[in-house]
Amino acid sequence: MRYRVYTIDELKKNGAEINESTLHFQGKLFKIGPRIRKNFSDAVEEYCSFCLTKKLAFLVVEDEVYLTVWKQDQVLNPSLGDLENSKHTLMNQLETNLELRNEELVAYQSDDTLSPEFLDQCRQSLLLTVGPIADIIFDEALSNSRVLNREQFIEELAKHIPDKNLVDIFFRNCQL
Repeated sequence: MRYRVYTIDELKKNGAEINESTLHFQGKLFKIGPRIRKNFSDAVEEYCSFCLTKKLAFLVVEDEVYLTVWKQDQVLNPSLGDLENSKHTLMNQLETNLELRNEELVAYQSDDTLSPEFLDQCRQSLLLTVGPIADIIFDEALSNSRVLNREQFIEELAKHIPDKNLVDIFFRNCQL
């Protein structure tokens, strides 16, 4: 076996607190996992290998008949560095979400939104400029972009027009 097997007595001597469903050991909380007969130690080995590949901490405890795998549930005493990293990550996520919400709110509140009328006008301008491929370009630009205003949407459409001269015509048709 590639892991250490403990007895209940060994764990208790090393300060572990054990009840029917939880085991507290070295600042970590473990929840009871599979309890497998010793004669099926291959199954325990396979289960522990799985835990190792998933980077899950575990303890194997034996009694007279069984091997019990205890899986780590949570860290009871995270390090100060872990707490600071978590705090920093959460703050960055919160700031990013707030920035995105503010951008969306500004775009929504302005007259520069992508109204159905504006989208129809863009589709017609594109159709006059490039012909029958307009619908393909329009749908692709609409589905592939995170556009917040009219100018950005027209720029996104223009990116999909294959000819520079046609781009200029399209901008004139859109009055940009």
